[in-house]
Amino acid sequence: REAPFQSRLSEDKVASVKICGIAGRTYQIDFSDDVGDKKEWKPLKIVTIDADQFVYVDLEATRLRKQRFYQVEEVP
Repeated sequence: REAPFQSRLSEDKVASVKICGIAGRTYQIDFSDDVGDKKEWKPLKIVTIDADQFVYVDLEATRLRKQRFYQVEEVP
């Protein structure tokens, strides 16, 4: 049985995604510039987390001050 995980976007000074998952598991972070009808998810990063919580900082979105939407899924 798979354990649930959560992700959360920080709206502070940096664009970041917080993954609450399971240490040792691998997750794919995708982003989209739109969540409407033109939504297209693009791969951003694949990470294997080493703790139950992990924060990924999207440096490009932070630098460009772009609004992005994120989704996270566990991958094999």
